[in-house]
Amino acid sequence: MAVIVDSYGEGNRAGDTTLNKPHPSGVAAVSGRGQSFTGNGGNITSCKFYMKKFGSPGLLRARLYPHTGTFGSGGRPNDTGNRANVLDISDTVNASLIDTNLELVEFTGFAGYTLVNGTKYCIVFESEAGAWDASNYVFFSYDNTSPTHAGNAAYYSSSAWTATTSDYIFYVYGTAVYDLSITDAFTVDEAITWSWPLTITDAFTVADVPAAQVDWYPAITDAFTIADVPTTQCIFYNTVTDAFTVADAPSIFLTIGMAIAENLTLADVPSAQVDWYPSVADGFTIAESLVFIYEGGKLLVVVSLSNRTIDIDSISNRDLSVDELSNRTLELEAK
Repeated sequence: MAVIVDSYGEGNRAGDTTLNKPHPSGVAAVSGRGQSFTGNGGNITSCKFYMKKFGSPGLLRARLYPHTGTFGSGGRPNDTGNRANVLDISDTVNASLIDTNLELVEFTGFAGYTLVNGTKYCIVFESEAGAWDASNYVFFSYDNTSPTHAGNAAYYSSSAWTATTSDYIFYVYGTAVYDLSITDAFTVDEAITWSWPLTITDAFTVADVPAAQVDWYPAITDAFTIADVPTTQCIFYNTVTDAFTVADAPSIFLTIGMAIAENLTLADVPSAQVDWYPSVADGFTIAESLVFIYEGGKLLVVVSLSNRTIDIDSISNRDLSVDELSNRTLELEAK
């Protein structure tokens, strides 16, 4: 689920300015415009700018750059015009297809660069191939009367990025990030994509979690239960000091990096692959596939293969892989 990382909405528009030169412009005409903003810890997914066309201009592309200068007054992309420092890049937008009335133009196709929480960046759009001149260009909306965004605008001309105290109309979108401290029961229903640094001191329940992927980084001091977990991938990096139960686990892939002080139980585990990296101090049980019995951190018994290939590389912090080949044997490389 994409959320707004940072923005300065259309209601702030005070006027429009132009972009009418192929990038990088070596003259006074502008070939790139952008805004400084603050990252939220998620991954960039898209951005929007408020613009309209004149004539039949060429292609545009949005880029994410590192920030340099004083944020809010002198901020600008840390780049000389050769795009050597670009962090992420969108697909092209055909500016000739933009409306002649102002509209929010979306740039998608970013690779998903992680926007470090609190770090400053610049999101810009630059001209690409095609006609860019006095008869073919885009108007771009900005606020130069009473700008209130924490960052500031910048433009590229005369072979350099120049900061201004104006603000451009823009939106940056990215994945949601949650940084939570939970001291009581917590339930998530029908989630989408989560990346949590969590501290949980009581019961934690997730129902109908993502169908695609979920990443957890919690420290859990009480019961942790997952029902109907992802069908594709699930990653856990937990310190669990009490019972941990997974019901209806992923059918494709499950990775757990855990220090477990008590029992870990899985019912209906994946039919394709499981990777375990636990330090287990007591009993560890998998139902409907395998059963591992530990005592004092040592593997004692393995039963019920269910036609899978099992590779155990070491007694502690082992890498266990289950593939979909049938009628394979159990291999124990260390005891």
